[in-house]
Amino acid sequence: MDQFQFEWIIDPVSEDEFYSKFYEKKICRIERADADYYKSLLSLEVVDEVLHSQKLSYPKISMVNSNHKTPINSELFTSSNGETINSAKLLKQFAEGSSIVLSGLHDHVSSLGTFVDYMFKYFSHKFQTNVYLTPANAQGFKTHYDTHDVFILQIEGSKKWRIYDNPIELPLQSQGFDDQVEPGEVQEEFILNAGDMLYIPRGIMHDAESNDEISLHVTAGLLGYTWTDFLVESILHISKNDVEFRKYIPIGFAVHQKDDEAIAHFKKLLTLLAKNGKPEEGLDRFFYELMADKGPNLLGQLNQINLLPKISLESEVTVRSNLIYKVTENDEKVIIHLFGQEIEFPAFTKPVMEFIDQHQNFTVSEIPDCMDENGKVVFVKRLVKEGLLFITKHQTSKKPIKELN
Repeated sequence: MDQFQFEWIIDPVSEDEFYSKFYEKKICRIERADADYYKSLLSLEVVDEVLHSQKLSYPKISMVNSNHKTPINSELFTSSNGETINSAKLLKQFAEGSSIVLSGLHDHVSSLGTFVDYMFKYFSHKFQTNVYLTPANAQGFKTHYDTHDVFILQIEGSKKWRIYDNPIELPLQSQGFDDQVEPGEVQEEFILNAGDMLYIPRGIMHDAESNDEISLHVTAGLLGYTWTDFLVESILHISKNDVEFRKYIPIGFAVHQKDDEAIAHFKKLLTLLAKNGKPEEGLDRFFYELMADKGPNLLGQLNQINLLPKISLESEVTVRSNLIYKVTENDEKVIIHLFGQEIEFPAFTKPVMEFIDQHQNFTVSEIPDCMDENGKVVFVKRLVKEGLLFITKHQTSKKPIKELN
C-alpha cells in the first residue's frame, strides 16, 4: 500500500521540518483528531486474531510489568515446553496488569510487513516493529532510553508519556541503558491518543503508562548504521590491501612510553584512509546485509503467478514500490541482487534494466529493442516470477509466446 510512506507517519509535519528540527535532536509529537489514522496498519481485532490463530513462541512474544523487580517468568504464559505461547495463560497475566510485547509482528501481519518494507527502502537502514498491548492503568517498562530511534504510533486507547533528560546523546548499541542511571527531572508530560505519533531519538529517557482503557501502539524502530559503523567497515576494507593497517601497535606500549610513535602511525593511517579508502565498498556491505536481513514480502504474488500466461506486449507492469534491489554488471552478464539472491541475464539486457530503473511503470512493448517481441514478454514474465515486477493491467496476446526458463 503506497499510503505506508514516511510522509504518512509524520503528516502534517513536512520531511524538511522533521529533519531540520527533530531528527536526532529532540522528540516530535504529532496530535491528530483522527483516532482511526493508523488503523489500516493494525487494530486490536487483528492482534486478538493473531494471538488465537497462529503458533507463537517466546521470546518473540514476551510480557513486561514495571512493578516487577525481575523479568516475568515465561513459564507463566507458555505451554509446558517453555516456548509455545499459551494464549489463555498470556491473557490471564495481561488481565492482571502485565503488558504483552509482540516482537516482529510484521512477519505475521501483511500490513505491518508492507510498512516495514517501505521504511527499509526509505531509510536504507534496518527497521523493525514491536507491538505493545497494555492493560488499563498499567506501565510496561520502567524509565529508560533506547539505543535506536523510535516512532510511536498509537493505535488504540491512550498513554501518558513522560520525557526526561538524555544522559548519553545518540548512544551506540554498546552504550545500552543502565538501570542505575537516574532519569532526572521530567522535561515534558503529555497524553498520546489513538491516531497520534511520537518520535523519540535514541538516548532520551522516557516512560509511559496507560489510562483507564487498553492501549495498543506500534513502536517502529530505526536501527541505523552510524558513521562509526561506516568508518570501521572502511578500515576493514582498506586493511585487506594495505599492510600499514595490519601491523602491530608498538611493542611494549604498556610498560614503556610509546605515545609519540603510536600517534605518528595513527595520523599516517588516517591520511591513507582518506586518500585510498573506498567508501562505496562499505556501503555495498551494508546493502547486502540489509538484503540478507530482510526477507521477501510479495503480497498478491499468487495472483501474479496466475496472470503469467496472460502477459502480452500490451500488458502494463510496475516495479514493486516496496523493494530494495541493486543491478550490477560485468562483460558477460547483468546481475539483479534481490531478496538475498542473484538473478543473472546476458549482458545485452543492460538497456532493459536501465529502462526499468528509469521508468518504473511501463508496457511490455516499450522495452528497448535489444530483444525481439517474444523476448520482451519472456523477460517480463521472469521478473514477475522473481517478484521484481507487478502486473497492473494485462491483455491476452493473440500471438503465442514461447516459454523460456
